Amino acid sequence: MKQTVLTDEALADIDSIYNYIALDSVNIASKQVTKINLQIKKVSENPNIYPIVEGHSDRFENLRKSVINPYIILFDNRADLIVIVGVVHTKRDYKKISKQRKTPKQYT
Repeated sequence: MKQTVLTDEALADIDSIYNYIALDSVNIASKQVTKINLQIKKVSENPNIYPIVEGHSDRFENLRKSVINPYIILFDNRADLIVIVGVVHTKRDYKKISKQRKTPKQYT
């Protein structure tokens, strides 16, 4: 299993997801965040099975996505590290959002 880190933006995404769902149900919000965290663990165990997000080689080493409905986890699959760069709703334009994300240079 590769070491996995979350960028500040990815952590903010998860907080926003929790806060939005918690407006209706704290229990359901907690369950959704748990599902996301479990999927991040699966990504760290076998990152190469997830599809590559094309058109980002100038900003990320190997940007990939994992779907945990209704969210997409965007991650940079590096040689020795996985950097989670975002968690976005499937109805949002994840390709556009990923182009707006900061390149996690501190992890190079």
